[in-house]
Amino acid sequence: MIFKLAILNIKRNKKRSFLSALSIFFAAIIIILAWGWIDGMLQNLIDTTIDFQTGTIKIASESFLKQEKFLPIEFYIENKSDFIEKLQNKLSNDYPKVNFEYEERLNIAGIASKGELSIPALINSISTEKELTKYQIKRRKIEGNPEIGNKKIIIGKDLAKKLNLKTGESILLVTKTYISGLNGIKATVSSIVDFGIGSFNKSIILMDINDVKQLAKLNENSFVQLLLFFDIKYVDDILKSINNLLVNSFPETDLKAVPFNVSMGQIYGTMQMMRKVLIIVFAFILFLASFIIINTMMMNIFERINELGTLMAMGTTKKEIFLLNFYEGTIIGILGGIPGSIFGYLIAFIMNKIGFDFSKLLGGYSMLMNYIIRPSASLAIFFVSLFISCIIPAIATIIPSKYASKLLPTEALRHL
Repeated sequence: MIFKLAILNIKRNKKRSFLSALSIFFAAIIIILAWGWIDGMLQNLIDTTIDFQTGTIKIASESFLKQEKFLPIEFYIENKSDFIEKLQNKLSNDYPKVNFEYEERLNIAGIASKGELSIPALINSISTEKELTKYQIKRRKIEGNPEIGNKKIIIGKDLAKKLNLKTGESILLVTKTYISGLNGIKATVSSIVDFGIGSFNKSIILMDINDVKQLAKLNENSFVQLLLFFDIKYVDDILKSINNLLVNSFPETDLKAVPFNVSMGQIYGTMQMMRKVLIIVFAFILFLASFIIINTMMMNIFERINELGTLMAMGTTKKEIFLLNFYEGTIIGILGGIPGSIFGYLIAFIMNKIGFDFSKLLGGYSMLMNYIIRPSASLAIFFVSLFISCIIPAIATIIPSKYASKLLPTEALRHL
C-alpha cells in the first residue's frame, strides 16, 4: 500500500521527478567515466612496470636487488639452465593450471657512439620472441625491419635522432663488464621505433640477450635476473613455492624472489590507497547530486502537507509516513542510478576498446607509462558505481522523510 502510494506520488509530478532522476543519471555517468579514467591510468602504470621492470615476480641475488638502481651486472648466478629447469618443474607441478612465462633480463648502462657523437644509453636485453611483442615493435616501428641477434639492435626514435642514425648504419656500444673493465662492440641498427613511452624513446636500445652478455663478458649459462609472468591473483601462493625451492634446492646462493608490489614499493601502496579513496570521493559527489532529490522531496512535503495530515488523522503511523517519502526518493534515485550506470559503463567499454593516444602530453615526461591509455571498464567498477548510485540517494532521502514523519496531524491539517 505505502509503496504503491509512493509510485503514485512520483507520477503526480512527472517533470520534477524526471529532473531529479536525471541529476542522478548524469552523476552516475560522470562517476563511472572519471573512475574508469583514473583507474585506467593507474593500471597502465602498474602493467607497464610489470612488463618492463619487475615481472609478476623477479628472482635475483639479494646483492643485486640492494643495488638495482645502479644496474649492477657483477651479481650473476651460474648454472642458469639447471635453475630454470628446477623452477619450471616445481611450478608446473604445484600450479598446473597457471600459465607461466619466463624471461631473463640483463639491462646495462652504456655509451652509444657514432662518429664524434656519444650519448648515454640503456641497453635492454631481449630473451624471447614473446618479450619482443610486449614492445609492440611491428606496430610501432618507424623504419626498418625489427630484428635482434647477430649484433642487430632496435633503437628508440629520440635516441636515433640525437645520434643522426638511420637503419642499416652501425654504432659502437661501450659498457662496463662484470669485472669492472670496459668492452665495446659494433652493432647494426635494424629498426627505429616509437616505443610509446617517452623515457624509452630517449634512451633504450634493444639487443639479444646473448649479445648483451658478450658485451658484459658474462657466460651464456648465467643470469642476473629472471622475471616470471602470470596472473597476479596467484602471486602470494606462487611466491611461497618459489621461496621453498630457493631454500631447499639453492641454499648456497643469495637468490631472492620479489613480487611486483614489493618491487614497486610505496608507489603501489599509494595507488591502491587512491583506489579506495576514489570510492569515498565519488560517493560524496553522488550525495551532492542527491540534494536535488532532497529539494524535490521537501517541496513535495510542503505541497502535500495537508494530505499527510489527513493520512495521519486516518491512523497512518509515523513509520509509514517516513517509508512513504523514503520509497519515493529511493525510487527516483534508482530510476536515475541504474540507467546512468549502464550507460556510463557502455561508454567506458567503448573507450577502453578504442584507447586514447596521449603521446603529445606524456612525451616530455620520463614516467614509465604507455602513451595509449584505456579507461577501465571492469565489472567491479560498474557494480560499485551502481551500488553507490542507488544507495546514496536513498540515504539522502532520509532527511526529508524524517521531517515528514515528525509532523503533527493537527499542524498538518491547518493547511487544509
